[in-house]
Amino acid sequence: MFASYLIRLRLRNDVIPAFIAFFLQSDSYWRQIRAGARGGAQPNFNASMVARIELRLAPIETQRARAARLDSEFSAADALRGAISAKLGDVEKLPAALLREAFSPRGEVD
Repeated sequence: MFASYLIRLRLRNDVIPAFIAFFLQSDSYWRQIRAGARGGAQPNFNASMVARIELRLAPIETQRARAARLDSEFSAADALRGAISAKLGDVEKLPAALLREAFSPRGEVD
């Protein structure tokens, strides 16, 4: 959890940990953190402030379903990120390959 120290969360039985983990990465969570943090150069957010974070809990089966869907979507996004990174590497090599091709004598191909 966001803090310069650790804050332990104890979840009720009607809360799916994965659901909370995704919430802690959400824009809603971070908006509340930024709005509630106090201090100057290094803002502070303590356990009593954490207790005031608003989160509407869905029924446990809905939490499970949403957490599973988000896990699947994050996995797909990670796979796409990897594929894009690999293609970007190929694209970055292209100018050098084109220059080699353009300036090599005819008949000599790498």
